[in-house]
Amino acid sequence: MPTNDEFARAVVGEDELGTVVRAHIHIEYELEQFLNAALPYPEEIGRLEYAMRVRLALAMGLRVGLKAPLNSLGSIRNKFSHRLDAQITAKDMLDFHNTFAAVDKHAIDHAFETMRSRNSDQKFTVLKALSDKSKFALFAAGLLSAVRFETMNLKARQQISN
Repeated sequence: MPTNDEFARAVVGEDELGTVVRAHIHIEYELEQFLNAALPYPEEIGRLEYAMRVRLALAMGLRVGLKAPLNSLGSIRNKFSHRLDAQITAKDMLDFHNTFAAVDKHAIDHAFETMRSRNSDQKFTVLKALSDKSKFALFAAGLLSAVRFETMNLKARQQISN
């Protein structure tokens, strides 16, 4: 499983296209891990498109509060896949942030505060001051962590019941 540091290195050093695509790949990988844990025979489902993977994960018990941010991530990735002039916009980031449940927004805020406390650089004074690309990376990291948590939680429940 890729670590949080590997995720950060993959998205921070990229241009916007690379950031969006690499973040999406990491989160889709985590969705696959959830499905592998939730399904008795995951190899039988074959290759699924992202939207179907999200729907199946939700049907298998992924927290419903992750549906909107996962779908928003897919929409942002699709924009970059189909438009040469695609950019991460302030509206995209406001819309993406608004899809998160309160508990996930709190986790994102906590992650930002941790990042801010480790850097004396003035660019980390307030979340609103981050570039749209940096906001995307932060929100995607929050989504990645939430999906990972759901997978770990599912595996723990399975161990308890066995």
